[in-house]
Amino acid sequence: MMVFITGCTITVTPIAKTTHYYRHHPASSKHRTTAKSSKLVTVEPDWLEQYRKMESEVKYKIPADDKIKTDDGKIQVPQSVIDHFNDLSRVEATPKP
Repeated sequence: MMVFITGCTITVTPIAKTTHYYRHHPASSKHRTTAKSSKLVTVEPDWLEQYRKMESEVKYKIPADDKIKTDDGKIQVPQSVIDHFNDLSRVEATPKP
């Protein structure tokens, strides 16, 4: 009787990890974009009067009101003031008791 003894070898190796490279951006960017609120829009004097009236009714002013410019009879306001006007025009009057 012949008996063959065979051996088996098992090799265990860790799975190779794929290295990921990430680009780290500096905290401050050299390329700055112009904010939407810095855009100036020319409006009529009647519009500004209506805006001031609505703003005084709700007693809520925004910091961009300081950036309203008047040059040669033209009134220029930041886009954020236009957005505030639109918000104010949607406000419904609160009934007083």
